[in-house]
Amino acid sequence: MAIKSSIAYTWDGIPLSEKDIVQVKILFHHQGIDFSIHAPFYQDPPPPDQTKSLWGLWNYEVVEFFLVGEDMQYLEAEFGPHGHHLLLWLDSPRNITQKHLPVDYHVRRNAQSWIGEGHISSKHLPTKILRWNLFSIHGIGENRQYHCMKPMQTPKPDFHQPHQFPFFSEPT
Repeated sequence: MAIKSSIAYTWDGIPLSEKDIVQVKILFHHQGIDFSIHAPFYQDPPPPDQTKSLWGLWNYEVVEFFLVGEDMQYLEAEFGPHGHHLLLWLDSPRNITQKHLPVDYHVRRNAQSWIGEGHISSKHLPTKILRWNLFSIHGIGENRQYHCMKPMQTPKPDFHQPHQFPFFSEPT
């Protein structure tokens, strides 16, 4: 099964301009998922650490996807335009049980956009995905922007709300 979706809203539901929309494709197969991210490049400063699996990647320019299982445990997968990534397994919101899960990830980038592609093994995915959402973050300080596929009903950006994510079978 293959799905395509877009990060086309601010976290609170304002539609983005065409130039700010992120496209994500995910191909599911018995070995896991293959994915591609097509995103604008905002040229935020890269993380100073050259480590590819980077704790705190959410503090930089990043695209994230959350895949939630029937038991509400979920994978948080983060990918940056400089080749950094971070995969976390959570058994409930903000309760990380595994960090730095492996992923095969590479990036192509130019001055305006970047493409990230990779593979995540099925052993790091929920057995049956019930809900999901896509997010992107960029900008520095007061200019920080939080975007998503499905807007959140929270007073401030808070992506760890898996009960609010759309059902996986819902069109986006």
